[in-house]
Amino acid sequence: NDYAATKARFPGKPVKSISVYGTDAAALGADICDCETGDYTPAGAAQWARMKIDAGLGRPTIYCNTSTYNALTNALAAQRLRFGVDVDWWEAHYDNVPVLSSSPGAIGKQYQSFPNYDISVVDPTWLGLVPAPDPIPPNRSLLLLGG
Repeated sequence: NDYAATKARFPGKPVKSISVYGTDAAALGADICDCETGDYTPAGAAQWARMKIDAGLGRPTIYCNTSTYNALTNALAAQRLRFGVDVDWWEAHYDNVPVLSSSPGAIGKQYQSFPNYDISVVDPTWLGLVPAPDPIPPNRSLLLLGG
């Protein structure tokens, strides 16, 4: 519940913030929105993502369970957004398998839950621990030589 205290507890480590409701400045400033029962709906999460992008507040990440992914994909489409292009996805799927989904946008997976904590596997690039690879410049030709 206390982002500042968590950051202080883990100096020099990536700590991400999460919003559970709203589109005010504090909610849009969060790194992640939580789309599950009692928090954002798929439509609300998609609206949060659109507003975060439009405000220039960084790339949005939406946390939701696997069964909500399709509904959220449709809600994002209504906002002219797509997973993997505009928005990242942190999956909740308690199958005890620490492997990211192959679905577009997957950057994390919460795969185990215990009474006092959950365990996730997360893409180190998303966390900022390794640099993103340089994209291939547009309109660049590739020459293949045979031998």
